[in-house]
Amino acid sequence: MKRSDILQAAVGAGLAGGAQIACGFFVANSVWGGRDSPAEWTFYYASAGCCLLPLTGMLAWVLIGAEGTKRIGQGTVIGLVAATALAVLAVFTGYAPPWISEGWTGNGWS
Repeated sequence: MKRSDILQAAVGAGLAGGAQIACGFFVANSVWGGRDSPAEWTFYYASAGCCLLPLTGMLAWVLIGAEGTKRIGQGTVIGLVAATALAVLAVFTGYAPPWISEGWTGNGWS
């Protein structure tokens, strides 16, 4: 594998993973009411990622099919898997960013 192949795969992974994460944050921040549980924000974040999975998967499939963009497509799959794994981890651990969970006591807002 040449250095350019690795670079193309890294670009694909970075773009796909970054797009999944950025869209998840945008949707979760837009939908979350501000007084709901931080777990709801995490649910919205993961749900947005799940909604983008078919679109990103199709894009990866198209990129892999073309010889010139094969490595970018493979990187896209890697980024997609990484972003999905992070979303699943966030759901199971109950993670919410500090600006979301600040003031949450576990039973309500302080």
